Amino acid sequence: MTEQMSALTLVVLQAAMTELGIVRRLWSEITGGAVDGEGTHWFAANHYRSDRAQLGCAPHKDTGFVTVLYNEEPGLEASVDGRWVPIDPVPDHFIVNFGGAFELLTAALDRPVRAILHQVRQCKPEQGTDDRFSFAAFANPPADGTLYQARQDGSAVAVRTCADFLREFNEQTWSDRHVDFGIGQQAVTSSTEPL
Repeated sequence: MTEQMSALTLVVLQAAMTELGIVRRLWSEITGGAVDGEGTHWFAANHYRSDRAQLGCAPHKDTGFVTVLYNEEPGLEASVDGRWVPIDPVPDHFIVNFGGAFELLTAALDRPVRAILHQVRQCKPEQGTDDRFSFAAFANPPADGTLYQARQDGSAVAVRTCADFLREFNEQTWSDRHVDFGIGQQAVTSSTEPL
């Protein structure tokens, strides 16, 4: 499943870039190679336990380009017009999230992509129900790279380092103090609070 989902992130990223009219010759440079399977690609298996009296996952936006998610149990919610809306699973289908790096990349285009705020609600313990599991594959820029913004004229400009973007994005997004999430060790600065 890991390899197939990781490959699917590349298909989705390439299809989205094609649909948005981003010039193909720029793809590798403006994604830090992520479109070619480089950059930072990772896979997560999540176990949401019903014996915990807390959200399964705090409200957040993904940081990278593309996330492909597979789950069979309900619990995922997206913020739509300030309300939490259930995104119930459809059998044999994947859910695709675009992240903050893709939002930045496409911000100057006619149809910019938006990273959506989402969470996993608390799994309620019920007789005869299992815990919730999900599997996610991520296609992200390299933590030590540069983020770009594609332009309508077919060009792209460098706008900031990935390390600065990740630090600021995570400070704004995560409410559980994981501000170093996704940042390579070489890019982590000292913190005044223990994690």
